[in-house]
Amino acid sequence: MKPSSGGWLKLIVKRLRLENIRSHRKTEITFTEGFNCVVGGVGAGKTSILLAIHFALFGEPLYRSYDYLLREDQNRGIVDLEFEQAGKTYRIVRGLQRDWKGKINQKPDDIVLTENGKMLASTTVTAVQNKLKEILGMTKSLFEGFVWIQQEKLKDILDRPPSERQRLLDELFGLSTFEEAWEKLREYSREHRTIRDTLERDSLVRNLPNLTKEYDQTLSDKIKLEVELETIKVDLSEAETELKKAEEEFKRLKSLDREVSKLKEEKARLSAELEEASKNAKKAKASFENAERTIKELELKIGALKAEEKEVLWRIKVEHGLEISEVEEISKLIGDLEVECEWLNTRLSEAKSSLSKVKENLEEVKGERCPTCRRPITPEYRETLLSQLKAEAEERLGEIEKLNGSYMRKKGLLDSLRKAWDKLSKIHSDLENLSERLAESRKQAEQWKEELSNILSRIPILEERIKEIDAKISAFKIEVLEEAENRKSELERKIEKFKEALRIQEQRLKEKEQHLTRLESQIEEAKRKREEIAFHEAVLAFIEELREAYRAVVPFLREAYIEALKAAVQSVMDNLTQSSGRSFEVEIDRDYTPILIEDSRFKRSSMLISGGERTWLSLAYKIGLSQLVFESRTGQPLELLILDEPTEALGSEDRSIEDLSNALQNLKAIRQIIVVTHSEDLAKAAAHRILVEKVGGESQVKSF
Repeated sequence: MKPSSGGWLKLIVKRLRLENIRSHRKTEITFTEGFNCVVGGVGAGKTSILLAIHFALFGEPLYRSYDYLLREDQNRGIVDLEFEQAGKTYRIVRGLQRDWKGKINQKPDDIVLTENGKMLASTTVTAVQNKLKEILGMTKSLFEGFVWIQQEKLKDILDRPPSERQRLLDELFGLSTFEEAWEKLREYSREHRTIRDTLERDSLVRNLPNLTKEYDQTLSDKIKLEVELETIKVDLSEAETELKKAEEEFKRLKSLDREVSKLKEEKARLSAELEEASKNAKKAKASFENAERTIKELELKIGALKAEEKEVLWRIKVEHGLEISEVEEISKLIGDLEVECEWLNTRLSEAKSSLSKVKENLEEVKGERCPTCRRPITPEYRETLLSQLKAEAEERLGEIEKLNGSYMRKKGLLDSLRKAWDKLSKIHSDLENLSERLAESRKQAEQWKEELSNILSRIPILEERIKEIDAKISAFKIEVLEEAENRKSELERKIEKFKEALRIQEQRLKEKEQHLTRLESQIEEAKRKREEIAFHEAVLAFIEELREAYRAVVPFLREAYIEALKAAVQSVMDNLTQSSGRSFEVEIDRDYTPILIEDSRFKRSSMLISGGERTWLSLAYKIGLSQLVFESRTGQPLELLILDEPTEALGSEDRSIEDLSNALQNLKAIRQIIVVTHSEDLAKAAAHRILVEKVGGESQVKSF
C-alpha cells in the first residue's frame, strides 16, 4: 500500500459528531493527544463511540449489516469524524438511511471527505473509500487487530495453542512467506526437474549428433544442386537468346512470305486485268471500226437527202419558175399564198354574192316591180333596169372568172409548194436525225479511239509490273522459311526441356532447402532444449541454494523478531508495573509464548499466572505486538491505540486499576490513547476524560 504524504499511520482522532447513532441522538466529542478515557456505565453508549469511529474510517459494517449503528426509532443517521494524519486535518462524513423495506445502507448524498477544509471526494462511496485508504495507509483488519484492542480479543493470542500462535505471528511478521516460499520452491524444483528429465529424454536432444551430420550432408547436396541449377540457367539463357534471334528471322521471313502472297495476288489481279485489257482492246477496236462504218453510211445518206432536196427545189423552179435558194423561203411563200388565196376566195364569194343579187334583181324586174322600192315599174324603166342588170351580171361573171382563174393558179402553186414543203421538211428532219447520229457516231468513234489508245498504253505497263513481280516471287525460297520455322521449333523444344530440367532441379533444391530448414529447426530446437536443460539445472541448483538460505534465515529472523517483541513487551510491562512495586521480566520462547520471570528467577507461563497478572501480560503483549507489527509493516511507530474495557481481572483493592491508569499515562511512545471503560479509577489519571451517561434513553456526553 502506498504511503500518504508525510508517512504512514500518523493518525490521531480530533473530533467526533454523532446523530441518531445507537443511543446517541446528537453528540459531539473532542479528543486530545495523550490518554483519553471514555467512562460510563454499562449500556451508556461508550462502545457506540468506537463503532462510529470504525464506521467513519472504513465505511464497512463491523457485522453483517448496519443495523447495530442506526438508532431504532430513526431512519437517518450521521457520523462526522475529524482526524489528523501526517500533519493534515481530514474530515469524513457518512450518512445512514433506512429504506421502506427497513434495510439500512450508506446514503451517498451525505458522504463527504475534505483535507484542510478542501473537498477531496463526495457522493460516491467507492471514490471516498479509495481516497481514505490512500490517506490512512492501513487496512480494516490491521485497525481491528492492532489499533482497536477489544476486551474479548485482548487475550486471544495468549489463549491460542503455541503452534497456532507461532503460525499467526510468523504470518504477521512476514516469516510465513519464507515458509511458503520454501514450499513453493520445492514445487518449482519438482517442476524444473520434471521438465529437465523430459527434455533429456527428448528424441531431438538424444539425436543431435546425427542431425548435425545429416545437416552437413544435405548442405553439400544443396550446393551441388545450386551449381547444376546455375549451369541449366546459363544453357537456358543462351537457348533463349538463340530463340529470340530465330524468332526475329522467322518473323522477317514470314513477313516476306506474306509479301510474296500479296505479290502473287497482285500478279493474279494484274494478269486478269491484262487479259481484260486485251479483250477490251479488241472490243474497242471493233467498236471503233463499226463506228467508222456507221459514219460513212450516215454521210452517204445525208448526201442523198441533200441531193433530193436540191431536186425538189429544182422542180419548183422548173414548174413554177420560182428561184428558191433556202428551204425557209418556201415556208414564207406558202404563208403569202395562203393569204392571197384567202383574199381571192373572199373576193370570189363576194362576186358570186353580188352576181346572185343581180340575178334576183333581174327576176324582180321581170316581175315588173322595182327591186329597190318594190313598186311597179314601167316597161321602159324595166328595160333600162334589165339592160343595166344584165351588164352588171356580165361584169360580175367576168370578175368571177378572173378571180377564179387567179385563185386556181395560186391554189395550184400553194398545193405544189405544200407538197414540196412536206417533202423537204421530212428530208430536213431526216437530215437532222442523220446529222445527230453522225455526230454521236463520230463522238463514239473518238471515245473508242481514245479508250483503245489508253488500253494499248496500259498493257505494256501491266506486262512490265507482272515481270517485276515474277522476279520478286522467284527470288523468295519457301525452303528458307521452313528451315527458319523448324529452327525456331527446335529451339522452343530445347528451351522447354531446359525449363523442365530447371523446374525439376528447383523442386529438388526446394526440397533440400525445406529439409535443411527442418534440420535447422530440429537442431535449433535440440540446442534450445539443451540450453533449457542447462537452464533448468542451474535453476535447480539455485532453488536448492535458496531453500537452504530460507531454512537458515527463518530461524534467524524469528529469533530477531522474538528479541524485538520481548523488548517491546518488556517496555510496556515496565510501564504498567512500575508504580505497583513489582517487577516482572518477560521472556518469549520460539513459539512466541510469553513467560513471566519474577525477581527470584522463577518462571511461569501465561497459563499459570493470576488473573491480574494475565491481564497485565495480555496488555503488554498486545501493545508491544501492535507496536512491532506496525513498525515491521509500515516503518512507522504506533501513534493511536484504542482499548475497549481493558480492566478485566483488575480491581481497586490491589490498586491494579490505578496502576494501569498510571501506566497508560506513561506510555509516551504512543501519541494518542483512547480507552473505553466503566471504571472511574481508570479514568482518574486520564489527561482528558469523557463521561457518557444515558438519560431518558439517550446518551449524554461531558468532557473534563
